[in-house]
Amino acid sequence: MKKLIFLLIGITFLFSSCAYHDGLTTNSNHHTTQVLLSKKNFKVLARVDGEAQATYVFGIGGLSKKALIAEAKANMLSKANIVGGSKAIINETVEIKRSAFPFVGLVNVTVSGHIIEFTENVAISEKNPESDFILENGFLKYDGRNFEDESIYSLRFIFIVGKKYFMASFVRNSTNGQVIVEDWSEYNEESKRWTKRKDPDIRIQKTSIKGFKFSGR
Repeated sequence: MKKLIFLLIGITFLFSSCAYHDGLTTNSNHHTTQVLLSKKNFKVLARVDGEAQATYVFGIGGLSKKALIAEAKANMLSKANIVGGSKAIINETVEIKRSAFPFVGLVNVTVSGHIIEFTENVAISEKNPESDFILENGFLKYDGRNFEDESIYSLRFIFIVGKKYFMASFVRNSTNGQVIVEDWSEYNEESKRWTKRKDPDIRIQKTSIKGFKFSGR
């Protein structure tokens, strides 16, 4: 009888699963949002989210955590449809759910945020193509602030070099008002798309930065 009980317990344990959540609220526009809220120059339109999933067998397979977050964010932006207007996404939250089964692991990433639309009081308008471009790509207009080298968030910039727009990730601060960036993309005006480049880490002047955004690592 005891052997049967232990056997049943073992079978129940084998085919059971466990799950837990790992949430990170980046509030990507937090610092600038506080200023904008005090000016009452935007309104909240809706909440939007995007998901991405991966399956791992014996810990192998599936996308990395960073890639899952990027895919979920891309799905969220696709739903948000903020291109072509004075809109942006704030209060960005990354939620990660991990489920464990015997030999198999599932990871589900959800990125959510609130869509806001700027009102007539905001300085960004249709008459400012650069500001519109920054917003359409999900960035905030750079206001001259400094960034910490050891941040819990990853940081992306839009900047201009020789009349061309580039996007890159912040690595660390440098000297003489410069920052070091990596993971480049160049914007093609004709195709209206970003193209990956293989440039090494370089220094750029902070004065060339036009927009920035945070995301969860």
